[in-house]
Amino acid sequence: MEDCFQFEYFPDEILLEIYRYLHCGHILYSFYNLNFRLNQTLTHYCQYVILRRLTYQQFTYIYSQIIPEIGHQIRSLTINRLQQNEFLKSFSFKMENFFPNLEKLALDDWKNLDLFPFVSSRLSKLTNLRQIIIRGLQQPNDQNSLVTSIDDSTYLFEIFSENRQIETIIFEPDCYSMTLFNHKKFRINHSNLIELNLSLSTSNHLIYLAYFLPNLRRLYVIIEEISTMKEDILPFERLTHFSLDAIESYSKLENLRELFQIIPTVEHLSLVLTTNDDRLIYGEHFLQCFSLKTFRYAVYFSSSIDYCFDSQQFIDSWKSHRLVYTINKDQKKSYILIHTMPYPSILLNLQSTLTNKFGIRSDDQVYRIVQYLYVNRMKNLKEIFPILQHCRKTQDLTIQIDDFETVSAVSSTTERIPKLKSLEILSVFGQIDNWLHFKYLIISAHNLTTLCLDLPCAMKLFELNNEEIVFPRVLHLYLDGHRCDLKLTSEHICQLAQIFSGIHSLKIKYKSEDVIDGRILGEIVDKCQRLTVVAVNGQILENVSSNDLSSWLMKYSLRLKKYEKICQIQLINNLVEIWL
Repeated sequence: MEDCFQFEYFPDEILLEIYRYLHCGHILYSFYNLNFRLNQTLTHYCQYVILRRLTYQQFTYIYSQIIPEIGHQIRSLTINRLQQNEFLKSFSFKMENFFPNLEKLALDDWKNLDLFPFVSSRLSKLTNLRQIIIRGLQQPNDQNSLVTSIDDSTYLFEIFSENRQIETIIFEPDCYSMTLFNHKKFRINHSNLIELNLSLSTSNHLIYLAYFLPNLRRLYVIIEEISTMKEDILPFERLTHFSLDAIESYSKLENLRELFQIIPTVEHLSLVLTTNDDRLIYGEHFLQCFSLKTFRYAVYFSSSIDYCFDSQQFIDSWKSHRLVYTINKDQKKSYILIHTMPYPSILLNLQSTLTNKFGIRSDDQVYRIVQYLYVNRMKNLKEIFPILQHCRKTQDLTIQIDDFETVSAVSSTTERIPKLKSLEILSVFGQIDNWLHFKYLIISAHNLTTLCLDLPCAMKLFELNNEEIVFPRVLHLYLDGHRCDLKLTSEHICQLAQIFSGIHSLKIKYKSEDVIDGRILGEIVDKCQRLTVVAVNGQILENVSSNDLSSWLMKYSLRLKKYEKICQIQLINNLVEIWL
């Protein structure tokens, strides 16, 4: 009878339900190759491989023993920065042999000088590869580098020209904004690339993109600076879908007219802009430029405090298009947010003065596609709750609190806080005025894994000494102290370990000239028992070389001594990184 209760005798349905509560890497590490039947239940996890929250020992075992065996099954693979070196060493030169059926490749948090050569030179023989997704792409941060401006045109051209089989390349919004220069030799007339998502430094770079990818069909672009076109305009020839987010600089009607010359064949248009040109409020100024099947539009308009908004002219000018508007004022300016229904972008950037006056019901689903929400100029944390009633599917929330305003503590029933099932990343910059509000916000986000705080704000939290303010579900903690002179102490580390008892990874960003304290780093490793990855930037003492880094740190940590042969310690561009 006892055999009936052994794990492998459970029905497939029960095993699959158990797997749902585990990560892919842990499933492969724990169950792969135990027996033939269990392997049959792991088919999905052998085809869609994402290795996260692994110890260094678990990761090396999977890469050396499991990936070579299941590589021919893998259809989707994610490689993050921690895994990068081992992956390049083990698999990059024979990608087509290890992963012949790979269809989708995701690369997380790589540096561009590592990623671009790999993508352009190692993937061309993967005949089934159709999609590449790149998240958190970073530029080099070496302070001694002589390179101040990097031309990404060459890299992109090599990727597009060498990988003719790829149909979609997505640079997620958290990637840096690229710089493209005019190279007349770069032109690809024969490519299977259908869709491209990326961020550009200026709108002028669209001209260069149109030149060397004339046959692109769908383009989704974020632009930092809207500028006057300085080159002869050569349009995209087959572009049907175009989406532009340009909320970091002011656009004018003339900028749009130049833009429309680049995209004459577009049938589906989405624009999200910031402006002080009131011609962009009224539709008659540019709707006649297109014969569109779908049009989505949002504009943030700011003007003087006495600006007179003509609501009737606004309604008449947009005719058959349904738009809503929100008006608010502070002591200096008027702010108007105008957009089609529903809101057209996954990115929503708000001034706090607009957050409480949307003029729509919270159940209207107007902001149902918003994934990245940034709210700035907040006076206190309480102001975030009304907007979250509308943006319940937000995955990445950033809050900027500029002016500290004291608010008394409130009970959990005072505020109506929605269930934020999609929220994974929360960043709060500035001083938090009410830690109960902060606690309720985190509790409402059941799937929150990543928390980013200013170091002064985090130190206030550590000094509360309140046993009720604890966040054991936070797995990844990022403390940003590069704009202050503060440093964590032993007392802070003790509180950190109690408040964030479940963290798997911790990154602390100090000023680049600050000296890393080995004693504090050792205490972090020893007191945060679930911690598998810790990274701290700064200077290493002159008498400690990169080769001596491991032995230097082990003087301060009993846990590091225990893991001496099954951990990775490295120094990269003044960043000490420990993977246990």
